[in-house]
Amino acid sequence: MTPYGLSRWYHTGMGFVGTYVRNLAAVACGRQPAGPLMFSWYATHRCGLNCIYCCDGDGKRFAEDRVPELPTPEARGLIDRLAAAADTLDVTGGEPMLRPDLEELLAHARARGMRTVLNTKGLGLADRPDLLRHTDILVLSLDSLEPARLAGLIGRDEPTARRVLDGLAFALDRRAATRTALVLSVVATPANLADLEAVLAFARREGLGFQISPEIVGTRPNPALRSSQGYRALLHRVRRAKADGAAVLGVEAYLRGIRDFAAFRCHPLLMPVIRPDGRMYYPCLESKNAQVNLLDHANYGEALAEARRRFPGPLACGDCCHIFCHMALSLLQRHPLQAARELRGWQRLVAGPDAATPPRDGRQADRLVARKPAYDAGNTSGEVARNVAGNEARDEAWRAAGSETGNGDGRGSPPAPDRPATSPSAAGLGDPHPSRPASIHPGRSH
Repeated sequence: MTPYGLSRWYHTGMGFVGTYVRNLAAVACGRQPAGPLMFSWYATHRCGLNCIYCCDGDGKRFAEDRVPELPTPEARGLIDRLAAAADTLDVTGGEPMLRPDLEELLAHARARGMRTVLNTKGLGLADRPDLLRHTDILVLSLDSLEPARLAGLIGRDEPTARRVLDGLAFALDRRAATRTALVLSVVATPANLADLEAVLAFARREGLGFQISPEIVGTRPNPALRSSQGYRALLHRVRRAKADGAAVLGVEAYLRGIRDFAAFRCHPLLMPVIRPDGRMYYPCLESKNAQVNLLDHANYGEALAEARRRFPGPLACGDCCHIFCHMALSLLQRHPLQAARELRGWQRLVAGPDAATPPRDGRQADRLVARKPAYDAGNTSGEVARNVAGNEARDEAWRAAGSETGNGDGRGSPPAPDRPATSPSAAGLGDPHPSRPASIHPGRSH
């Protein structure tokens, strides 16, 4: 496609589903799909926390990369350009809530027809209730439900950790009124595997979305996870939860891929990443190549054509970046049968809780933690790990029998023995925006 044709296509925009279908032709021909399913904008690199897994791909925290931030008028102009090319905007950081104009920017994105996704720790969310009114999907980064444990993971004191849990409690109480879908995003490290089993159980009990990425050191998984039976056990439980109808995000190929750290072909242009100053990373954040500013071009297509001229090399990096934003979207694009099931599950999540659900008193973090199912207290990842070999043998038997899709290729998830073959997530519900299925990005977990 000529630069002019590219520019014209991106200027008109096609919507998530239309872009996905068009991208299939590129995948079938062995080319890199270039249609953006969504954009991820790092509204700021600033952050007041010190999470143990925060890394920009070069071994330093995002907060150490002091990139200038766009003032509000220019930020609105950036959103205008993105809205002409895709219908979903993920706002992340750093901690995006450090921007005082975040409500205005989310509202502007919505006014331009975009679905808004906000990635945050939620610290102080109750003090800014209008954020939920302008957010379609709130992705809360939460790696433990225990204040003392969470404090160690975020590198701050226990009162700060309790404020993070207060943010979750507030979102739970308000989600029905604001029609905001809520997703818990976790990063699996060698230190928090049992904590994540509790977060998964909590998400299932509350009807929340759940997404998981392994800790990345530089651009590769933490070596300690590769040999961890506890990690494999956790992924087994996550996959079974998805098979049982839980709102676990990510196609089956992704969940198996982060379990085995399998190589995959990355398609970074499915979710272009924008810096706080409006410069676009090309082909991805890990490349550190950010020479083209979208504000210097009329639309995304022209900016992409300029980036390609400046960096004409192939988009291939091999066995790295096993995180949701790269791997899950790439495999979603490469597995249309799994994607169809995944999109129905996303539609169910975005449909949201029943607005008639009475509000609960969830402001107390102690009450929030007390909601964890009792079976997690005596069922640690170490205990599950002792049975993981038998569990995985059963998984392989399912695949060999072709019970996942009828051809034994591992697409989809096996039904549990005690439930019907069709899970609630595969049944499909009406979507108020059928052409705009939810696309979730957890924020960088490097």
